[in-house]
Amino acid sequence: MLSQRDLKRFLAYSTIEHMGIVALGLGFGAPWGTLGALFHLIAHAFVKPGAFFATGLLQREYGTTQLGALHGVLRKGATGHFMLSSLTGLAGMPPFLFFSANSSLCTQAFARMRGDR
Repeated sequence: MLSQRDLKRFLAYSTIEHMGIVALGLGFGAPWGTLGALFHLIAHAFVKPGAFFATGLLQREYGTTQLGALHGVLRKGATGHFMLSSLTGLAGMPPFLFFSANSSLCTQAFARMRGDR
């Protein structure tokens, strides 16, 4: 995934990765794991379409989705800031729901390692 140079494909591959995280949370089978998986699905449903929408706007402005050709995106105004907030949300930074989802999944994973339920 890290060698991907096309922004749309990168977002599509990250969707597969996020669904793997959801499957992991459901596989824990305990309340925090299920809650984390549900949060992850909800966050994905809100953030990922915004990232694809911002990618489409960038494709319209730049004529390409190749990462090497996308320079100065933040200087483009609202489109760049929308893309930045979408990618920050996908990365799981604290003000976004992905952070809550990932922290609940990590809580359940650590509880499983200790032998708790």
